[in-house]
Amino acid sequence: MCAARPVVLLTGAAGRLGRAIAIDLGDELDLRLLDRSPATDLPGLLVADITDPAALDRVMPGVDVVLHFAGDARPAASYADLRVANADGTYEVLAAAVRHGVGKVVFASSNRVVEAASPLRRPGGGPAVLRVDHAAAPDTLYGASKAYGEALAAHFAHAHGLRVVSLRLGSVDPAPDATVADKPQA
Repeated sequence: MCAARPVVLLTGAAGRLGRAIAIDLGDELDLRLLDRSPATDLPGLLVADITDPAALDRVMPGVDVVLHFAGDARPAASYADLRVANADGTYEVLAAAVRHGVGKVVFASSNRVVEAASPLRRPGGGPAVLRVDHAAAPDTLYGASKAYGEALAAHFAHAHGLRVVSLRLGSVDPAPDATVADKPQA
């Protein structure tokens, strides 16, 4: 007998990372897709804003895992835009996960949280070497908003027992004709 597939809510499903996950893993997971922007190539997409608790309450029942990939990823975005998408939205997703007994949340953070911390450069002037033990040192307001999201996630883990993983991701730019699995791995 096969085990039931986990029910996974993917926020930011119409974004670059969300779309890649929806397309590549859609057959392997029971995905619920959420984004504030419509996308005709994502069947079943719920168009709603992550800052809307009522919308989250409609989609969250029965969810096992939330992949929280929604947010404003523009490094030069205004503080007001970043606060709404990356702070208020993250808070609402985490609070809804607690209200509905979700087992785990994966929070898409950013390498920008620690970008200013690394004086280490690769030979030949390559990109900075970022280590997991670097303290938060955001290089932009975007990085600061993601650091705040990590802090919110840690709070919900400690205060409510929510299992949370924060992933500090770099750039995601899958080629239009390739899946994530087809891209070279570092």
